[in-house]
Amino acid sequence: PSLCILNIGRGLQGIGAATVNVASLALVSAAFPDPGRKARAIGIWTGIASVGLAIGPTVGGVLTESVGWRSIFFVNVIVGVLAVVLVRAFVEESSDPATRDLDLRGQLLFIVGVGALTYALIEAPHDGWLSPLIVGLFVTAAVIAVLFVVAELRAADPMMDVRVFRDRVYTVAVLTLFAVLFAIYGLLLVITQYFQNIK
Repeated sequence: PSLCILNIGRGLQGIGAATVNVASLALVSAAFPDPGRKARAIGIWTGIASVGLAIGPTVGGVLTESVGWRSIFFVNVIVGVLAVVLVRAFVEESSDPATRDLDLRGQLLFIVGVGALTYALIEAPHDGWLSPLIVGLFVTAAVIAVLFVVAELRAADPMMDVRVFRDRVYTVAVLTLFAVLFAIYGLLLVITQYFQNIK
């Protein structure tokens, strides 16, 4: 009924998507303890996610044209319900035997740092890349990134164990995936705007 409700709904969808993304990979890893089968399962998981990313805009376009733009929000509900049914039917309950504490300091630093960086990247084209606000946000994000690493190295139960980045293969894999997804989502935004506003 309003733009405010739409934004709140999209925010909730984003939280749900982030949770499902991490939880689904954890479920796949727990379901396949054998390293060979786990690698194959993660490959299939990645393939399905990539197919979804590729066909999502097309399905959204078809639904928008044929049913209406509100219909695109119900697809996720259907997929979510189907996923819950399948997981409950085929995946055994599992949990980490070790108890972990919440790394509140790491969580807060991560939220503020990523929030500052995201806001700067979104607003820089409007305010100017060298405007005091944007430069300040980039500096803030960089300082918080350093504080985050220091905090995670000192935490008993870190949100993110930054020591894993000592492994060169792991680091290259993460950076490659970051670059690919950064390019895909950036291109997806530009192409969508191009098709809607130019064509």
